[in-house]
Amino acid sequence: RLTAISEALAYPNPFSDFVTLQLDYPAETAVEVRVYDLAGRMLDTQNLRAKEALVLDMRAFPDNFYFITTTSSAVSDYFKLVKIGQ
Repeated sequence: RLTAISEALAYPNPFSDFVTLQLDYPAETAVEVRVYDLAGRMLDTQNLRAKEALVLDMRAFPDNFYFITTTSSAVSDYFKLVKIGQ
């Protein structure tokens, strides 16, 4: 059950290859990261440990709009991002 929404950031936006997620989660919290396309299809899921920043490698994905969710046991965040070529 989610109890809070944090003040997290995703940058840069737009991005070309990598996205940094600056999460407002306690250190070493288990975090599930999911990447969705515009149609709502889940393209990727990763289970990570929260740090000051998580860097997602998005090189395998084509230029498009993406939604990224991060969820822990008590906190959830949602990001809308654009991938563009360099």
